Order: sequence, then C-alpha cells, then structure tokens
Amino acid sequence: MAELIDNAYDPDVEASELHIDIRKINGKDCLTVTDNGNGMDVDHLEKMLSLGFCEKEQYEKAEGPRARKPIGRFGNGFKSGSMRLAKDALVFTVSEESETGSIGFLSQTLCKEHNYDTLILPIMEYQFQDQDHILSLGM
Repeated sequence: MAELIDNAYDPDVEASELHIDIRKINGKDCLTVTDNGNGMDVDHLEKMLSLGFCEKEQYEKAEGPRARKPIGRFGNGFKSGSMRLAKDALVFTVSEESETGSIGFLSQTLCKEHNYDTLILPIMEYQFQDQDHILSLGM
C-alpha cells in the first residue's frame, strides 16, 4: 500500500487528496486508489507500467518549504506494490494538459491464462472532444 500512496505524493503528481476504498465488483473484492493529481498521458502511463523506468531524478533538487522530494529511485514501486496486493491492476488516468485519457492493464492473470513468456501491457488512449467530457471523480 505504501508504494501506491507514495506515487500520489511524488512532485510530478502534485496530488492533494488520496482516497482508498474496497468495493465488490462482480463478486470480487477490488481495491481502488484515487488521487486528484496531474494524471499521465499515454507515454507516461506506458513508462510507469514498464519495469525499471524512472524519471524521478529531475525532482531530486527541489527546494523550498513546500518542495516535495520524490520517493523511490528504480521505477519498480507501482509494479511490485500492486502485484503483491493483487494479480491484476487497471489504471485509469486523465491528462488535462494533453486532453487525453488512458487506460493501462497490468495482469498476471492474462499472462498466465495465455502462457505468455513476455509481459503484455494493453494500453488504450482516447481523446476528449471538449473539457465538458472530462469525468469528475468528486474530489
């Protein structure tokens, strides 16, 4: 859980709120972690879901009383944290800067059911027609 919370704290995310909930979906317990951070475009989502990729060094020199220092260094926190909690992770993110939304799927179940020997990362990006279509999560 700490890894998922740390991601919302990072300086490039700038989340001021974080909500954690467990709900039943189709009879299965599902953990949801929602923040009001900056979101990611499809390129950043792909990097975040890929093993060993990290851009946090650019934030190491942050200064000032409210400057956040990044947590983690190796780019494996989300993957190792989420995969220890569950076999699958579905990530929804909205980047207001690029006016896009992205959905990424990290799944041990998919790889096992199809006997993949390579990690498959299904990712979908969609474009908003106008700002009125950006879903508010009530934060």
